[in-house]
Amino acid sequence: SGTNLTLRLLLRSPFIVFGALIMAFTIDRNLATVFAITILILFAVVFAIMLITIPLYRKNQEKLDKVFLSVKENLTGARVIRAFCHEESEIEEFTSRNGTLYKGQMTTGRISGLLGPLTYLVINAAVILLINAGAVKVDNGVLTQGQVIALYNYMAQILVELVKLANLIITITRSLACAARISGALEQEVFDDRKGAVSDKVREEYRVSFENVCLKYNSYSENALEGITFAAKPGETIGIIGATGSGKSS
Repeated sequence: SGTNLTLRLLLRSPFIVFGALIMAFTIDRNLATVFAITILILFAVVFAIMLITIPLYRKNQEKLDKVFLSVKENLTGARVIRAFCHEESEIEEFTSRNGTLYKGQMTTGRISGLLGPLTYLVINAAVILLINAGAVKVDNGVLTQGQVIALYNYMAQILVELVKLANLIITITRSLACAARISGALEQEVFDDRKGAVSDKVREEYRVSFENVCLKYNSYSENALEGITFAAKPGETIGIIGATGSGKSS
């Protein structure tokens, strides 16, 4: 899809735009300056909006990651959240992150949406100026009506191609933000636990051993846990089984 859009729009549009500009100069140089000024203004508008929206799209991707992280934390820690009665705080945090993402996307969308209306405004203003100046030259006998219609058709071709190019640039801007995000994820170093591995002999010599251990919080007079006894070698995993509120986290 991206290759198709690049071949059909990104490569074809400049040829049509500059080709129409050259053909306009062959008809009348004075009116062709309207084409040149219009193209310069349109390119300035397109690149200005692109430079503004690229950082905004990147920030929106970061905000989207935070929303996904909040959803993941709520799903994986649902039991813990209910056990400690943190439902309201988690809802407020998710609502805040989601609201920030919504505001960022709305702002970026409004700025990107200006590209289409501004393009039509500049082109239509140029068409009005072109027809007005062309009518004066037809009245003076400098140009024929067919030549003015030809200039209008060239301007219409520029309008169509630049609108397509503007929409493609918006898509490319979003793609660049997504590509930067994916590139950052791929550049992360993969943790290899084998680098810090020790020999089996050392594993046998060192271990963690608890014998009749108890735990008490400062705000309570009684022990929260009692009679904890276990031993673990390096690299071993210990699973603690118990109902919600039984003190597994402690």
